[in-house]
Amino acid sequence: MTKTPLIISPKTKVGEMLDTYPQLEDVLLNMSPDFKKLKNPILRKTIGKIASLQQVASIGKIPIHVLVNTLRKEIGQNPTDM
Repeated sequence: MTKTPLIISPKTKVGEMLDTYPQLEDVLLNMSPDFKKLKNPILRKTIGKIASLQQVASIGKIPIHVLVNTLRKEIGQNPTDM
């Protein structure tokens, strides 16, 4: 059975994204100082399960289209218009 790749969107959960694409951790951490909290394993485990990229973008004060398209570009997904 082939696993369907995770398509990054505003609704994507941070934890699921980082489990699927661990290389995106550094990209995310470099986008906002607020994201440094994701280095804490306890916060990452709890927040990562419930926080969507839409919520994270708001916390990091980054436009959602910039966050999503930066992450998508990094893994070879086409940008989205949202």
